[in-house]
Amino acid sequence: MLALTWRYSYRQCWIKFKLKILKITINEVIAIGGVATKSPFVMQILSDILDMPIKVAKSSQAVALGAAMFSSVVAGIYPNVEKAQENMLSGFSTTYYPDSKNVKVYKELYERYKELGNILEDYLRNIDLFL
Repeated sequence: MLALTWRYSYRQCWIKFKLKILKITINEVIAIGGVATKSPFVMQILSDILDMPIKVAKSSQAVALGAAMFSSVVAGIYPNVEKAQENMLSGFSTTYYPDSKNVKVYKELYERYKELGNILEDYLRNIDLFL
């Protein structure tokens, strides 16, 4: 389970890095559904690896609620998504904050993860699949 958690979390870290290159800033992460509500262990690791807080949505129907928010803007009930969120948001059940000592360790492990990924990518490119 730990290896899968690291793999998932490092993948999210890679996505965050790519968005930063595109000058897209992520200020917070809002998690919804299954793992977010059932595994504090996984959520804490993700928060540590991303080095940012992660809020867990209280609503079990967060996707439907988000769709309703956008629909309310289109229908003219609210002037923009921000106002719809202010009035319709169900709140958060918990927030996970990064643990600074874990962040340091995970940053070092992430560098190793990237190195291994590059090695594997080069190796797999050179395999002759038609032996």
